[in-house]
Amino acid sequence: IYIEGTRKQNGKSVLLDFCGNEITEEFDYISNCFEGMYIAGNGDTKSNAKYAFMTEKGEFVTGFEYDKHPEFFHAGLCIAERYGRFLEDYDVINTKGEILYKIRDGRKAFNLGNGCILVEVRNKNKREFTIKKLL
Repeated sequence: IYIEGTRKQNGKSVLLDFCGNEITEEFDYISNCFEGMYIAGNGDTKSNAKYAFMTEKGEFVTGFEYDKHPEFFHAGLCIAERYGRFLEDYDVINTKGEILYKIRDGRKAFNLGNGCILVEVRNKNKREFTIKKLL
């Protein structure tokens, strides 16, 4: 299936094939496509919204488990946030929805775009960073 894009009607979004047929159920939000992946969101406010990732064919690779609108995929990686013990817990996922790296202690992470992420390392009162190669 070649995907044409999304359509928003009555406040809901759906994914369409090249003939304009709906290939997903309705969601409150569907992003633009980046690296063959869409972000779908459900929830009427930012405080109760949940986000998931789906392919161009409308197949989900994750559940609605992310609490903030994730970054878009870049070079095969995405950093997605869920609320946890420190409020900001992150999963670094690939386009298959596999979690390649978890950050569970409030540290920050940045996608460098070359299969690597930059991760904050807490060292007493200093802010330091290390590079993790994931792809």
